[in-house]
Amino acid sequence: MAVSHPASTGRMIVHPLVVRVTHWASAVAIVCLILSGWQIYNASPLFGFSFPHWATLGGWLGGAIAVHLAAMWLLVVSSLAYAAYGILSRHFARSFFPIRPGAVWHDMRAALTLRLGHTLGSYTPTL
Repeated sequence: MAVSHPASTGRMIVHPLVVRVTHWASAVAIVCLILSGWQIYNASPLFGFSFPHWATLGGWLGGAIAVHLAAMWLLVVSSLAYAAYGILSRHFARSFFPIRPGAVWHDMRAALTLRLGHTLGSYTPTL
């Protein structure tokens, strides 16, 4: 993973623009899916409670379904774009592989005991 340090801005860029844009598009899509899903649930609550109006998105059942489907497609497109970028640029091969079972087990134990270290730009197990 290349970490660049532009001298003119003094800011460190850890992830490429494609990764950052697809991450935030997915985050927005997931929030929209949750909030519109709550509005859809409110149309016919199953468990006798409903979500407050301020915490829902879509305004009414038809609007909530429209927002829900639009957010779903935003999530699909951003996920496909991220996957295509990861494969074509070899981002996945550089950043996530190879993974050894012993290293995964070591990091899992470290995470469960709150002793997991982190190296900026490294996503593979540390062993």
